Amino acid sequence: MIKEQCALKNPDSYSLGDELRRTIYSWGFEYDNFKSLINCNQDNKLIFWGYSFKEKYFVAYNYLENMFFRWDLKTEEEVLKFLQNLKIKADKKDLYNYIDDEIKKLKLLFESRKPNKIKSLEKGKTKIDLNTFLYTSWGYDQTNVEIFKIVKIIGKNYFLIREMRQDYKEDGFMCSHSGTTEGTTFLKDFPIKAYISNDGHMSICETGYKRSLWIHEKGERHYKSWYA
Repeated sequence: MIKEQCALKNPDSYSLGDELRRTIYSWGFEYDNFKSLINCNQDNKLIFWGYSFKEKYFVAYNYLENMFFRWDLKTEEEVLKFLQNLKIKADKKDLYNYIDDEIKKLKLLFESRKPNKIKSLEKGKTKIDLNTFLYTSWGYDQTNVEIFKIVKIIGKNYFLIREMRQDYKEDGFMCSHSGTTEGTTFLKDFPIKAYISNDGHMSICETGYKRSLWIHEKGERHYKSWYA
């Protein structure tokens, strides 16, 4: 682990971003490869962390010490221990919950990077494999569509998915049909946890609103609508 003092005495979310850029360059890394998550709670106590998969490191900012911390991504337990300690010291419930949510996300991220031992899963009439595409379709006064790719199967009933970018073809007033094309890239880095019941029904079991998942076939497009 490498530690470096933040030069700013009372940073806000904007100045901390600039200070981070300077620090990353001082470490010999390219800032363009870095992806950050920044949160500022109501008392302006900043909680911050980010990562670079290309250059394989993880950075966190601890407002209690006004210090940047850097780890190699291989030292996953150290990263989680740091955040657990920060969570324990959080003096506000919203801050505690925020850190707790990020710890859960990181645990799934680290799990998704481990070797795949299970290649497929079959429940009822539903069979899924690594790299299977899935989609959601939900909403009340508009139809929302999300498309995901299975990146890891983690047990008898659970698997991890990552959201994909969509290719839209607008074909009406405030509506379109969306799908994926060859070479479609991931929209988000962090995976989320999904569930398949013993009768084959799939759903997203985290990130708030629970929604059903269906298999997305190659070339398939799904109706999507929105309102002004």
